[in-house]
Amino acid sequence: SDARKALLAAYDEVKAGVEAWTAYNAATESFYTAKDEYYDEASLEAQNAYDAVAELVDAEAAAEYNAAEVNALIDQMGTVVSALKLPADYSAASDENPIVMTQVIINPSFEDGLNGWAYYQGSDTKSADNSNATYTIDIADGSYVFNTWNSSTPADGYYVSQVLKGLPAGTYELQAILASDLGSKIDLTANGEGMPFEMEGAKEYGQEASIIFKLEEKSDVTIKASSMSWFKADNFRLTYYGAESTKEVTGIEETEIATAPAKGLMYNLAGQQVDKSYKGIVLKDGKVYLQK
Repeated sequence: SDARKALLAAYDEVKAGVEAWTAYNAATESFYTAKDEYYDEASLEAQNAYDAVAELVDAEAAAEYNAAEVNALIDQMGTVVSALKLPADYSAASDENPIVMTQVIINPSFEDGLNGWAYYQGSDTKSADNSNATYTIDIADGSYVFNTWNSSTPADGYYVSQVLKGLPAGTYELQAILASDLGSKIDLTANGEGMPFEMEGAKEYGQEASIIFKLEEKSDVTIKASSMSWFKADNFRLTYYGAESTKEVTGIEETEIATAPAKGLMYNLAGQQVDKSYKGIVLKDGKVYLQK
């Protein structure tokens, strides 16, 4: 009935509003924490960005925002937090002088629960106590690790991911510790590019994984670990090598582009250059001729 549809629509609107404001409260906490920890050492550009968004966060009018406007403000806060965390001297990064940018990853070792991460919610998906033998990763960083498992494998697999906001153009290395059953494969990717890592030891050992990716321009990056098998993960790290890095990107095969033959030259079917005295089939300017 129309009344039922209207009631459901109202419920959905209220639910969206509650979810938006719950996320808003978490975002403002991260926003102000980043200000306290990083503002003084951040670039002038990042400081100015913070000041501009802070006016919106502090405005009394925020109470009148709808869910879409709240979510837009959350996105702005995330971009500013990332900018504050970037080292002010990141432009000096190179292959010889890499700069650590792990600080832009929220909760990289899951010591603060699953804060900052998106994930497949299985029956045993959580920030797990590393001292518990069920969840242990021998080379874990800290007291907790990410674990995801379910009694049945989800159609699209298991994953944990995070969007890193506004990273500068250049080449990066993403590292993480991964673990699962011997022989299982876990993909480590950035914006969908990366590679699978086959587990070479028992589930408690843990394995270092690393990929190289490149951004052509300043942009957001989704980092992700995923698998069709249950898995554990910990200690995500990010390193920046600058805009002029010569490091080879992982997961992308470079295709060698052949140089087009010069105009007027002739080649036989073996690709050898020949002259007018040659008898047989020749290729010239992209066309085939029979030369007698």
